[in-house]
Amino acid sequence: MSLTKLREIQCDCGEMFTAEIYGSINIGQNPELKELLLAGELNVVSCNKCGNIIFVEDFLLYLDLKQEIIAFVYPLELKKQKETYEQSMAENFRIVQKDMNKKFDYKPMLLFGLEELIEILNAELELEDETQILEYMVNEFKMSSIKLSIRSSRKLKLPGIIPYIPDKKHEMKQQIINGLQKIINFSPDMINCKKLLDKINTDTTFNIEELLDKIKK
Repeated sequence: MSLTKLREIQCDCGEMFTAEIYGSINIGQNPELKELLLAGELNVVSCNKCGNIIFVEDFLLYLDLKQEIIAFVYPLELKKQKETYEQSMAENFRIVQKDMNKKFDYKPMLLFGLEELIEILNAELELEDETQILEYMVNEFKMSSIKLSIRSSRKLKLPGIIPYIPDKKHEMKQQIINGLQKIINFSPDMINCKKLLDKINTDTTFNIEELLDKIKK
């Protein structure tokens, strides 16, 4: 579940007051907190005296098990001590697994500052939106597709499916090129499809078989 804690805050006006902030948020149980985070309103408080709006930077544990995200978010000022907090995260991750009575087969993220987390989440939303459009278009055009796991999509920065046009005359690389090209011709705003097509066409070291192997992992 999502947990809060009390923090002593000092406003620029000199007022000292106690505020309740989130120390951990579980998106599966409290999806509204994701919207609050993306809007930049999580752990934002108001001074009792002058009304000044204050962002309280503190440690946050972010859990979204459906999306396979466990993020340990430390204040930005601690980034210089990254190695120390890598060790701390490993220990805390063991505690989280014990408390939840669950062993995860994916690694947690070590982040510094909520902006870094927000950037990752916004990128994932973009991929999710593109995946939904792709699923519709693949079905509409009667194409085939390669499905990616959540972690493969995140790691490779690709939509959840890769479209291709089955054709025994062409190898898989060309089938994917043809599929991507058809999607882009119909909808030029498919940014991540464009990125993949550009990489396939311009990167001489790019190996489509290696990509497919990574997708399986």
